[in-house]
Amino acid sequence: MTGTLPGKEAAGTTTPEPRPMVLVVDDDIDFCSSLADILNSKGFRAIPAGTCEEACFLLGELQPEVALVDMRLPDSSGLEVLAYAQQRSPHTGVVILTGHASLDSAIRALNMGAVSYLIKPCKMDRVLLAVERALARTGSQPDSEEKTKPDSLISVLPNPAIMFDLETGHVLYLNQAAERLFGIQDSCFQCSLSSLFGSSTTKVIDQHIVDIRTNGQGRADVQLESSELGSRWYQLLSVRHPRSRRTGFSVLTDVTEQRERQVQQHREHQYLEAIIDNIPIPLAIISGDYQLQRVSPAFARLYGVSTRELAGRPCHSVVHQRATPCRFHGESCPISVCIATGTTARASHQHRDTDGNIRFVETTVAPLRDESDTIVAFIAMMVDYTEIRRAQEESEAKSVELTRLNRELIEQQRLLEQQAGELSAANMELIRLSAAKDDFIATVSHELRTPLTAISESISLLSDSSLQASDETGRKLLDVAVRNCSRLTELIDDLLDLAKLESNRVTTQPVVLDINHVLSETVGSFAVLARDRDVQLVIRHPDVPVRAWADERHVRRILANLVSNAIKFTRHGTVTLDAARAGADIVISVTDTGCGIPATEVDRVFEKFHQASTPYGERPRGTGLGLAITKRLVEMNGGRIWFETQEDVGTSFHFTLPMQQVIPAV
Repeated sequence: MTGTLPGKEAAGTTTPEPRPMVLVVDDDIDFCSSLADILNSKGFRAIPAGTCEEACFLLGELQPEVALVDMRLPDSSGLEVLAYAQQRSPHTGVVILTGHASLDSAIRALNMGAVSYLIKPCKMDRVLLAVERALARTGSQPDSEEKTKPDSLISVLPNPAIMFDLETGHVLYLNQAAERLFGIQDSCFQCSLSSLFGSSTTKVIDQHIVDIRTNGQGRADVQLESSELGSRWYQLLSVRHPRSRRTGFSVLTDVTEQRERQVQQHREHQYLEAIIDNIPIPLAIISGDYQLQRVSPAFARLYGVSTRELAGRPCHSVVHQRATPCRFHGESCPISVCIATGTTARASHQHRDTDGNIRFVETTVAPLRDESDTIVAFIAMMVDYTEIRRAQEESEAKSVELTRLNRELIEQQRLLEQQAGELSAANMELIRLSAAKDDFIATVSHELRTPLTAISESISLLSDSSLQASDETGRKLLDVAVRNCSRLTELIDDLLDLAKLESNRVTTQPVVLDINHVLSETVGSFAVLARDRDVQLVIRHPDVPVRAWADERHVRRILANLVSNAIKFTRHGTVTLDAARAGADIVISVTDTGCGIPATEVDRVFEKFHQASTPYGERPRGTGLGLAITKRLVEMNGGRIWFETQEDVGTSFHFTLPMQQVIPAV
């Protein structure tokens, strides 16, 4: 749709049809200017406005065909501009343009009469399409008679406003706000627009007027000195009057704070650039679509490329040499985590440098937000901890090696302690054996000396011709000699048998033994000794015949040793012999009612040369080898031996022998 300006500038001159007017309302000056330039290049007349107040004024004055209105303005809402347009410029098609979209605001804007609703950032073709749709809906320009006179609106405008002649540059009208700003009290003043702003702004104002003549609009920033406000910056927004090509009017907006913010932002941007250029660690600014916007030289060095080559490349193509983001490869991406949580995220990864070496890098990503607290970009800082990782791995390897060496040392120490214990035990055993040897020598000496002395004396008396002894006396002396010879024979036999057993020179010749018969013969051989000690010998015969498979000579020796010991340690008591079957074995027991074995000597019963003490005040006869020999003989015949004892009650020795084997017929 196109608008038509009425009248002529001079006789015979036809005013050309003006271009459609589009009012761009946005507080972002750079965005507003860029969009206006694009619309102008597309055949429209774009007029920028930065506030709701300014937009309402221009809507009432200019009656534009289309208005692109940002939803959030510094002094109000875009919905208020839409409402004002419905009242004062109903033929204007309003398009809501915002970066903070919500379903509720979209419905409200459309219900209030907005033509369409666009979400920033959006492509320019969509903006142009929305403008064309708005033009199609408006149909035609409103009648000029329906418009309010410019001076009446300017007079009530709170911003400073000026009307001036575009040909001569003379000021035609100032509203009260402009009079206060320039300190003019006489309304009948005569001055030019450039002289009104001062000589320092002459070039700016002259160029501004040229821009209005050429483009129908213009914008300029000027600095004014005021006695009340001091030095302030104002934005001069001017347009050609839609019904008069000679007249222009301008609105001044105080942009001092905005300019100061821009200066501060520019300074902060310079600081940031200086930090990025000089920071020694890899740092990158990454957009929401994973594009590298700005990187530090340290970042470029880490990946072996220049900062210029990295600009605009996806971060995953640089860091991981992949065409798609990390999340498609099952990796933890700190940017994705940052988007999901809205907080700082950290992740570690590996990559190869230009030399093909593996580098270990930890990346920390923090969100960058705009004024509405929306995440728009990310800052990523990287720490190359390859050397630390390698040092850690070396330290762990050394720690493992030290642990291994420590275990070996502990094991060696344990072995040394064990060997020391074994040596100590062996030493104690040697000491004990030495003491046992001394006791044995003393015992054997005594035991050998006693029967030898008896034999010697008995024989001497028999050979003494002066002794007038009866035949009875001689017989007794010979009995003593014979008995002591038997003792000597037993002592020597014990020593010889032990030596043979320890040198494995004793063999077994097992035969079938009738245990009842062996027990009876054993009791008969010890009947005299038992009678002298007032000990009763008892045999408990089993109900059935019991036959063992063992060496007969060994079994008799075992029983002789056990019965002899039982009689030796029993007075006025009983020694019982019995046998019983136990599975595939025969258990033979010798039980006495004697003094029992002291608890301190229980562990040494089967030791060589050990003789248990007796409570009867007499030294037990023998060498202390009987039970040691007995144990060896039992084991050689496939049995085992044990005992049960209780002091002052008695002792029971038990040993097993295998039962008679069934020999198959040949």
